[in-house]
Amino acid sequence: MKWNQSNRNETVLKGVPTIPTRLDKDINGNKPSNSVFFVKTKNGESLKRDWLSYSRSKEAFFCFPCLLFCNSTETQKAKLARPGVGYSHLDHSTGWKKLLDKVTAHQVSSNHLQLYMEWKKLVVKLKNNTSVDLMTIRHYDAEVQKWRDILKRYLDVVLYCSTHDLALRGSSSLLSETENNGNFLGLLQLIAKYDPLLKSHLAEVEDAQRSGRPLKTTYLSGTSQNELLSLCGNKVRKEILKRLKESKYFGMSCDATPDRSKTEQTTLILRYVHLIDNEWSVEESFIEFIEFNLKKGVQLAELYLSRLKHFGVPEEDMRAQGYDNGSNMAGVHKGVQAEIQRVNKFALFSPCSGHSLNLCGVHSVQSTPRSKKYFSNIQRLYVLFSGSPGRWSIITSTLNLTFKSQSETRWSERVDSVKAVATQQPRVIICLQKLLVAFDASLTPDAKTTAEDLLKYFSSFESILHGTIWTKVMQINQETSLLLQTRGISLDHQAALVQNLKEDLQLIRDSFPKLYLEATNVAKAMNISPDLKVIGTSLSGRLRRTARPNVLNNSTEEVHVEATSKIIIKSFILFAYCIL
Repeated sequence: MKWNQSNRNETVLKGVPTIPTRLDKDINGNKPSNSVFFVKTKNGESLKRDWLSYSRSKEAFFCFPCLLFCNSTETQKAKLARPGVGYSHLDHSTGWKKLLDKVTAHQVSSNHLQLYMEWKKLVVKLKNNTSVDLMTIRHYDAEVQKWRDILKRYLDVVLYCSTHDLALRGSSSLLSETENNGNFLGLLQLIAKYDPLLKSHLAEVEDAQRSGRPLKTTYLSGTSQNELLSLCGNKVRKEILKRLKESKYFGMSCDATPDRSKTEQTTLILRYVHLIDNEWSVEESFIEFIEFNLKKGVQLAELYLSRLKHFGVPEEDMRAQGYDNGSNMAGVHKGVQAEIQRVNKFALFSPCSGHSLNLCGVHSVQSTPRSKKYFSNIQRLYVLFSGSPGRWSIITSTLNLTFKSQSETRWSERVDSVKAVATQQPRVIICLQKLLVAFDASLTPDAKTTAEDLLKYFSSFESILHGTIWTKVMQINQETSLLLQTRGISLDHQAALVQNLKEDLQLIRDSFPKLYLEATNVAKAMNISPDLKVIGTSLSGRLRRTARPNVLNNSTEEVHVEATSKIIIKSFILFAYCIL
């Protein structure tokens, strides 16, 4: 170790390490004699050799003051004063036999006596607080504590922003530009109003930024913020991997999506069981983002297995895989799950239940032209009114629920967009009428045609009937979808949820006449004729007329119920079949 004033003084204040009572025996089975540790004066008094120290790792004795203050090669000729060497029984066939002679000779050497006195003087100075070095140490310690306190506040702000999904940086790194310097600097400036230490530090930084005077260290740069984030992430990941190894077996879930910079971000998530307060809890922990542009199953499988190896997670302990239904992930021959099962046959694959349910909804809507038209018109409605602030002001002043854009990836979330139209359809018609009147001169021909088309469609009984049915179907689908994504859910619970969804869909199917009558009442209240131009449709999509009498009461209304059901209910019948 290279000594400087700071660490030398610190070591002197700690004192000479205590020599263990039990020392290692030499090859002859002997231990150092007590005469090694004590010296007798001429008057017969026994004094402890306070300069003698022992290293258990080296199994050797050293001279404490000579190690601290020795700078000459002359002194280091003695083994007791040589760093990393010392006097060890391992270096001599005679073991500890000559130790006493070496210690006695070293104690009376001139170099040792000089360094011994230097050591004792420094001890007195440090204890009396009269050493210049001690004042330097105190100043150094105060500076270290100051930066520790400042960095602790930095870390708290980083953790707060991370917990609340807030970006750290803004367009400026200057403290004076409070509107553009981002959440990290902004929160620090807020805390500084009540924190004298941080206030003084930020004032010094801001003054240096204004005058152009460089500061050696501020830890406010984007690089420092990224480093704090990285350190926090590594700490969390280390704890996750520790828990994972304690639980031994785990499941793996992976997915990929491009970010705003068009970089493919692959996620690695591990699922395991963790004991918390004597209760077992299913944990699902994110491990890392991986930039990876290749798409083949074998390439992705190699990537995932290599990352597990990198983190020290045994691939043979994997017991489950969970991905979406893409062929490169779920394929039975060349998908990721198949490639991993060739390595570990116990890693059973289960497709993502939320993604599977989402596909059921997407395919059910696509099964009939009329359902596609209904959802397409809802999206057209949103696009039309969101085209300008003036148009949007019409719906905010008229509707309780504003229009929502339909999600491309989460079909279950379309319930919000359907509900906004189906539950307030009379007001939707008023909005379209206001748009055509108030913006008649400013509407483009395409926008005007779209508005007229939508007004005609949402003034029809077909749209009311679709809204009545799909609101209920999508509501129960959304509830199930959210429950399927619950943290800690098990396979048997998922199976029970899907079974309940099938039964609820069957109830809706069986109660279709009531839904039809409900839509009829809504239509009559809006002065809309509860009639459909086309009453039935074949499974191939070819339109046909129905002349079959109704089995209920032969009423015209119930004939419409039976025939119309073949138009609308085909969609969520297929939805139920998909779930099966």
